[in-house]
Amino acid sequence: MPSGFHALRSLTLLGALVSLSFSTAAATDETIPPEEGAVQVEEAASEAALSRESDIPANVWARIRSGFAIPNLNSAAVDRWTDFYAKDPDYVRRMALRASRYLYNIVEEVEARHLPTELALLPFVESAFQPEALSRAKASGLWQFMPATGKNYALEQNLWRDDRRDVLESTRAALDYFEYLHGLFNDWQLALAAYNWGEGSVQRAIARAKRQKMLADYAHLRMPRETANYVPKLEAIKRIVSDPGKYGIELPDVGNEPFFVRVTKPRDIDLKTAAELAGMTEADFRALNPSFKLPVIVASHNNVMLLPADRLDFFVDNLASWMDSGQPLSHWTTYRLRSGESLAEVAERSGMTESFLREVNGIPEGRKVLENSTLLVLAEGDEQADISAEEADARLRLSPLTTWRRVTYRVRSGDTLSTIARRWHITVKSIVQANRLRSDSLRVGQRLVLTVPNVARSPIVAASKTSSKSQASGGHIIYAVRSGDSLFNIARRYGVSVDDLRMTNRLSGNAIRAGQRLRIPRTGEANVEPSSVIYTVRSGDTLSTIAGRYGVSVTKLRRLNRLSSSRLQVGQRLEIPEGDEPREPPKPVTASSPKTTEHVVRSGDTLSGIAGRYGTTVAKLRSANGLRSNRLSVGQRLVIPATASRLDAQQNAASADRVYIVRSGDTLSAIAAANSTSIAELKRINNLRSNRLSVGQELTLP
Repeated sequence: MPSGFHALRSLTLLGALVSLSFSTAAATDETIPPEEGAVQVEEAASEAALSRESDIPANVWARIRSGFAIPNLNSAAVDRWTDFYAKDPDYVRRMALRASRYLYNIVEEVEARHLPTELALLPFVESAFQPEALSRAKASGLWQFMPATGKNYALEQNLWRDDRRDVLESTRAALDYFEYLHGLFNDWQLALAAYNWGEGSVQRAIARAKRQKMLADYAHLRMPRETANYVPKLEAIKRIVSDPGKYGIELPDVGNEPFFVRVTKPRDIDLKTAAELAGMTEADFRALNPSFKLPVIVASHNNVMLLPADRLDFFVDNLASWMDSGQPLSHWTTYRLRSGESLAEVAERSGMTESFLREVNGIPEGRKVLENSTLLVLAEGDEQADISAEEADARLRLSPLTTWRRVTYRVRSGDTLSTIARRWHITVKSIVQANRLRSDSLRVGQRLVLTVPNVARSPIVAASKTSSKSQASGGHIIYAVRSGDSLFNIARRYGVSVDDLRMTNRLSGNAIRAGQRLRIPRTGEANVEPSSVIYTVRSGDTLSTIAGRYGVSVTKLRRLNRLSSSRLQVGQRLEIPEGDEPREPPKPVTASSPKTTEHVVRSGDTLSGIAGRYGTTVAKLRSANGLRSNRLSVGQRLVIPATASRLDAQQNAASADRVYIVRSGDTLSAIAAANSTSIAELKRINNLRSNRLSVGQELTLP
């Protein structure tokens, strides 16, 4: 655990051992032997803590300011991001309030390693200090570790927990990584860039700059937009923390003392029970313990939990009463699925419903559980039997997930819509709709766009300069054709001619299909374009608004999706080129360049309230949205006419509204987990009275 914990308290209570550790400035010179069944407390302070006892900063913010050591970066990007945060002080304060739980312990660890205290502010940029944050790229936690990087730095990821979300463990791993990166580059700004972009990418960018006889520091390197804005964002936060009053921001008081303590116990305990004994809501308990994935903390793997320091005595007293009453701490056990057994049978035997069993174990609807998988089920009776380390190490194995891909199919002699549908395991209706066919007749050579189930394929090595193994094998590299590709753009991407591609792959024409493997002549050099994502059209969407949202042109959208017009249908799936996620703050809006934004109606919203929030009028709102009355419905999307005076201040708040379209197989549990929220929060925001969902339903995400 982090080395910055300078004190230890141990407690023995009845039959349950609970040890607690946290920082303290207090010290004692003697140890009193405990009476049997009594509480034993030992306190000890390090010499380092005693040496600075006389000069302790008033709060954590002061400690952070005193330890700044990364050279200031002054640039237009820093100015823009400073203005961006300063214009939304409520957003900054919300982040700071979340941070107040964790900052003391992070700063302790940073100082113990003699690192710049700016690093303690980085979770503002990475996750907005949300330990359950999950990016589209599957980065998770305060420090946004990718799964592979997390494993490299000993962050456990299994059925029971994900240490990338553990506040203390992820901080330890992040600082380990920063120590390595700084040793590699000997420059903190480059180390930060490498943390975001990857050390190899930064090294290549430096080498490229040196070859071109250009400066090879952070300010002058060519890098993706996200990385180019990464250090400016941190610098902007640093400016605000240095002088919050200058920017009209009031930071919450974060005392120079730990918010939480570490509690170690040798018995399994339910999350709900632990929260109840501490007098906390389950949501507040999870905010301190987000690494726990299942409703029970398993002693053999998850034997440490965090509690607020001011709830410790309450927890100890309640624990004593609880154990005196003979109630079990945990009501869960494991079950090994046997061959031929169904989830319904296991659920019935365990006194659960199948849907509840799936929800507890995170099994999506439609996915089958393979034999010998370990399931978490309700235990029989009130006798607690802790889950063994062997069972805790077992895995839940699911059937392969069906994903979809687009292919282009050329009609052959004898083909009919029904035979094509059977061959590709899709419906005739999907073919008709995707290709806007007016009849069942087909002609030989006709091209059809099909959305088909994705079959498991062996991984294809990405083409690059370093793929020597692929190049040595016959002088070619292998490329998997993606939707929207053509021979022309593939040839241009790899610096070869279309004729060379056709000759190498024995193609008689220019037709290729998604998933097809092409051999690229060895001389070709990869310049791989971004992949793509699928967007489902919602009510009110237009091609221009979708294009603006993803930073692409309408022409490119139409060409990629083979659209003959700009008309869209609700539920229609569009392929969107996926590049660097837009991170640039909105440019100031002038009277000569009007823009609009969107607002998703939430519970309690009124037209007058929305109009006041965005500095417009009810009449303008009704006119912009074609409303005949002032009635609104939750989830409704409103176009907000922009005003030069208020738009840039409100855009960030409006962009925070996220809407999810329910798809087949979705459950509230799966949606909540994927978006780092709770079922209760989803139900509250969307005014849901049950967990039932319908395909196409719009859910507002927090």
